[in-house]
Amino acid sequence: MTVFQSRKKRFVQAGALALTAALITGVAAQGPRIAEAFVYSGEKDARAGVVGELGEFQAKAYATSLTLADSGLSVVAADENDAEAADGSDTEAADTAKKEGTADAEKADEWASRTVANVETSMNVRGSAGEDGSIVGYLRRGDVAEVVSRADGWTEIRSGNVHGFVSDAYLLFGAEAEELADSITPLTATSTTDGLRVRGDASTDAGVISQLDSGEALAADASYDMAGGWVKVSVNGKEGYVNADYVTVERKYPVAVTVEEQQAIDAAAAKKAAEEAKAKAAAEEAAAAKKASSNQKAYDGSSTQNAAVEASVDDTTLLAGIIYCEAGNQPYEGQVAVGAVVMNRVRSGRYPSTIHDVIYQRSQFGPAGSGKLARAIANGSYKKCLSAAQDALAGTDPTNGAIGFKSTRSGHSGVVIGAHVFF
Repeated sequence: MTVFQSRKKRFVQAGALALTAALITGVAAQGPRIAEAFVYSGEKDARAGVVGELGEFQAKAYATSLTLADSGLSVVAADENDAEAADGSDTEAADTAKKEGTADAEKADEWASRTVANVETSMNVRGSAGEDGSIVGYLRRGDVAEVVSRADGWTEIRSGNVHGFVSDAYLLFGAEAEELADSITPLTATSTTDGLRVRGDASTDAGVISQLDSGEALAADASYDMAGGWVKVSVNGKEGYVNADYVTVERKYPVAVTVEEQQAIDAAAAKKAAEEAKAKAAAEEAAAAKKASSNQKAYDGSSTQNAAVEASVDDTTLLAGIIYCEAGNQPYEGQVAVGAVVMNRVRSGRYPSTIHDVIYQRSQFGPAGSGKLARAIANGSYKKCLSAAQDALAGTDPTNGAIGFKSTRSGHSGVVIGAHVFF
């Protein structure tokens, strides 16, 4: 082994080693930095020991006079201050940095061919470049698309089931596209196995707070360092950790939708909104009825006896007819109660003073205005309620003076007789 000395630089020659012309060409391109080269052996992760140093002039002269006799050696640049790296102690850090750099480069390349819709809601995807192109789909805010080509302010894209053209005015590309997409689309951790334990801390000794089935996903914390083999997730509003070996961590970016797909989405949303509105109305009605029902009293079978009122046959028929229309399907007490309301109004002084005028007062008894009452009298249906009308005329009052009634479902307070509440 030949050793060359210099105060500044180091070089190695092992056995009959000589550098090839190809190596010399590469080294020569480095100029004076040839004196900064280290020689590696062909064995994996092994380096020949540094056996000497060369001055710059010696190194240049030496390099130009060598030929390669052993192809198992290679030359790498190194400075005198890089002794620790040259000894191989920083290999792991170098490998990590290389991997990270490669990953960053791959990600940059990936986003170089992607675009994202930068709009408030959505933008049109057209069948041809230009505002006159037919609409074939929509890119919504944050939707990611693959760039096919770009020309004259229009980008041809593929996204989901959509292939068409969009205006560059509403798009972001490269790093800006990635930033917007990542801000909108959460990072998720999807279990690749059944029974995956979610622990309270990043340790197999930590307690289990939940379990995941295969394919089940949780929101992941993008700021958490997963180098330790754990992924930080959110489960039922709590922080948890899952083993990184059993999850796929990714952002599932949304894609464009066709016109037909958007129509189906809109229809489903409208149906859901209608169902929610109906459920809300029913809940409010039930709550109101429940609240008011606390002020409703069940009929106890008692009645008030008022003075009898003489009535003509026509008035008796009218009273029987309105009772039939309003309470023909109610128990007998409920029928008498409707007649009593009419008679209580006649006596009150706040309403018209005759049975006819009370029944036909505007906006009071619906059947009178709709013609239903007239039909009941004409076809004789009123006769089914003649007895109830006669009891009401005789002064029987199960309502204890009520002058109004409604369905019990209204929630109005009062005395409940059958399906009506009297007040």
